[in-house]
Amino acid sequence: MERIRHIISVTCDSARYDAELTLYMRDIVPLVEVSQSRHTIVICPGGGYRDISARESDPTAIRFLDLGFNVAILKYSVFPAKFPVALLQLMAAMDYLAALGPGTSVDPKRISVLGFSAGGHLCGCLAENWNNPDFVSGEDIRLARCKPYSVVLCYPVITTGQYGHRDSFSALGAARQYETLLSLEHNVTELFPPAFIWHTQQDQLVDVRNSLLLVGELVSKGVPCEFHMYQRGRHGLGIANAEAMRSDRKENFVHDADNWPAMACRWINAL
Repeated sequence: MERIRHIISVTCDSARYDAELTLYMRDIVPLVEVSQSRHTIVICPGGGYRDISARESDPTAIRFLDLGFNVAILKYSVFPAKFPVALLQLMAAMDYLAALGPGTSVDPKRISVLGFSAGGHLCGCLAENWNNPDFVSGEDIRLARCKPYSVVLCYPVITTGQYGHRDSFSALGAARQYETLLSLEHNVTELFPPAFIWHTQQDQLVDVRNSLLLVGELVSKGVPCEFHMYQRGRHGLGIANAEAMRSDRKENFVHDADNWPAMACRWINAL
């Protein structure tokens, strides 16, 4: 197992912003004939665009490493950084991973993104704007490398409308010109990558109707998707086991949703 720490720098409104990408990559084993090229998952933790959740970072990485993936954790810029800084950083991360090239176990054609809550919104922004040249002007980012193979959205922030999570969008501080773009249900096209989405009905912070709005649009556009709604569980379950449980919220831990990583893995491998 190789661990690579890479600093991603982007420029927005004449200011420079750094993000940290930590890649955990399986080694190439000499003299093995079977292909050792692996799927890579880029994890974007949540935190309301004000923080980066540790509970949604390493525990998730360890779980997906166990499932056979390479894993990268992106610690993107949050408040006071404004949109589209984090999106640019995610695009640059995709470009960097796809460019690693022969001799590594990263398959450049199979790089997916996985996001929790606000991180899910960030992944959704990438899914809808991976081919938008307006965001990469002045950056050395190749758009062809930015398209995710698939997206995994965990209790994601989706809408700026009636069911929106106001604090996330307040922290994002986007200019008025981006208002429609940030409400993801309004911008779904047939180019949206295949999506695996899960949420809980009891989520009182990010209403499950965020996911339902997006799923409805994906279905109407014919985008391959799988959606799971669990009845029980508060917001922020992470991988929904003891490793991701908040010490001050023991009721946050329920077994109901702890099968979602295995289901997402099965779904991704069947694409």
